[in-house]
Amino acid sequence: MTPNRFEEGELRFDFDGTWTVSKWDDSNAYRQGIQKLEGTKAVDFVCVRDTPGGNQSVFIEVKDFRKEPARNKRRIETELPQEVAEKVRDTLSGLAGAHVSRRTEDWQPWLAFVSQRRNPYVVLWMEEVPPFPGHGNRQVWEQRAKAHGTTLVQQLKKRVSWLTKRVCVYSTKGGGGLPGLQVSNLPGAGSPP
Repeated sequence: MTPNRFEEGELRFDFDGTWTVSKWDDSNAYRQGIQKLEGTKAVDFVCVRDTPGGNQSVFIEVKDFRKEPARNKRRIETELPQEVAEKVRDTLSGLAGAHVSRRTEDWQPWLAFVSQRRNPYVVLWMEEVPPFPGHGNRQVWEQRAKAHGTTLVQQLKKRVSWLTKRVCVYSTKGGGGLPGLQVSNLPGAGSPP
């Protein structure tokens, strides 16, 4: 694996050279630190991106609901924004604790960017079976899917407003995404078990 290539579930994340990335929920600082507190949660990636306007911190949580869409429908609509917000909160606490306790990696760069006046981004990378599958006009389906994503962003923004207003929801099918990041499916991704 290349240094800026990560696999999460059935997805491959390729970050270009403008990114500094840590798989936070796999890091020693998380596992030997705040994870010891029962119920603590963690985002998948803690990132800093070098941009012409200065560095930008990004927290990325990855969810793939393609295998059990019916079971996850209610979770996506009601629980997911709160879950992601809690992961961001706990990740920030864990980063601060890792820095203070001098855990294996130096987490100061991430804390410095979060504490700057520039708000960090909170990104939910979510794969799911289309919420309004295949009957009728594709344009109508796309409009409904966009409204579904907008509602999810609004709910998540409300829960992380204490930190930032910069919230995005992306997927491999949704177009757009983060500059310098390519996300692709691993072989067999999304296939039923």
